[in-house]
Parts: sequence; C-alpha cells; structure tokens
Amino acid sequence: MSTNEKDYSDTIQQLSNITAVLSLFCGFTFTGITILLTLLPNPAELSSQVTLFFLSVLFNFFLLLIGWGIVLGNYYVKSVPPRTRGLIIYYSSIFLCLGLWGVAIALMFFLWNLTYLAWASGLVSMLFLVVLVVFVYKPYWEFRKAQSRSSQT
Repeated sequence: MSTNEKDYSDTIQQLSNITAVLSLFCGFTFTGITILLTLLPNPAELSSQVTLFFLSVLFNFFLLLIGWGIVLGNYYVKSVPPRTRGLIIYYSSIFLCLGLWGVAIALMFFLWNLTYLAWASGLVSMLFLVVLVVFVYKPYWEFRKAQSRSSQT
C-alpha cells in the first residue's frame, strides 16, 4: 500500500466487532423477552407490558444498528466487488430477515394475548424497518451504483 492511500482495515475490523457484540445483545434481549413471557405470573400487567415494550424497542434498535453495521464497512473498502444480482438478493434477504425478526417479537406477544402490546411492538418494528431502508439500505445501493459507474469510466 502506498503512503498516499488510507488504510481503513482497523475501522472495518472495529465495525465487525461492534456488529458481533450488537448481535449478542440482540440475542440476549430476545431471550430475555422469551423468559419474561414464560415466567411472569401475569404478563398482562401494565408494568410487565411496559418492560416488554422497552425490551422490544431495544431489540429493534439493536437490529437497526446491526443492519447499519453490515453495510457501513463497505464504505471503507477500497475494492468492493461489483453489484451483481446475487449480491443484491443477498443483501435484500439480510434486510428482510432483520425486519421479520423484529416482527417475530410482536407475534410472540400475540401468542400470549397481549394484543395492544403486540400492535405497538409491530408498529415500532415497522418504523425501525422503514428507517433501516430509507437511511441505510437505499443510500448504500445509491453509493454502490455511483461506485460502479465511476469504475466503468
């Protein structure tokens, strides 16, 4: 690497580590919600539902940060592979899975007849998914399109 080029490999590694930690936090939050649903004597109590809603919002926030971390490292890579149909399908599937994972929490609340909590959690999941698409996914593909156009010239 020449002295004029910047080396972002440490930044990319740090982003990877942060995304891994966020995934771990996400798993613990999901597990915590599951344990609370099964062990609380009355999950329909207001205090229980407020706690579960907070954990649901936290879970969705972790998902948003994971989705952002997945693409953020690509902004620092010198040679990103070309946009192929397979790569587009792969990244789209990742974002779809992140969105559906957030909806899974709302479905768990429906199973426990926590209807209002389920609807509120589902709306929050959809809000976070829209934020992910508008502020992470769409700008990333616009960046990739511009990058592929500049590499072709």
